[in-house]
Amino acid sequence: METNESNLIKGADIRKNPALLCNMPMVGLCKCWADKETLELILNRVGYTFENVEKDLEGNGNLYCIYIGGTERMYERIVNDHLNGKSKSTLRISINGLFMFDNQLINDFVDKLYFECISEGNYRKEKKRLLGVGGKFYVLNINENRHKLAIKIKPILNKSR
Repeated sequence: METNESNLIKGADIRKNPALLCNMPMVGLCKCWADKETLELILNRVGYTFENVEKDLEGNGNLYCIYIGGTERMYERIVNDHLNGKSKSTLRISINGLFMFDNQLINDFVDKLYFECISEGNYRKEKKRLLGVGGKFYVLNINENRHKLAIKIKPILNKSR
């Protein structure tokens, strides 16, 4: 599994044209990436600074992975759940509490993210491996996040549940 910049699509672009996802894998992992400025919005709200966590992050150029999800219905998960909040999404739930449940602020934030669709038949196993002890820090993953830095933020992100 490798990150490929051609697989990164900005949330705002998907919101305008969901068909951008049509050539992406529909079963596998969805990784959400943020630029440093967007990442710092989250970190400030959970009591971390970029400098404190930089070495623990998965990076790709000037983007940082903040969330990993797995699904058998990638298009619906990204468009309906993550972008539009039509059903519960851990990504959106985590963001809810950070932005005081203001739907416009949440949408504006999600529009800044980049979504990556990775074909992975055994996505549950791969997600568990990535979120395991000794892995990278994915700040918006609540469930299964075993990273040492996640302990401090879980209660903050769980408030929005």
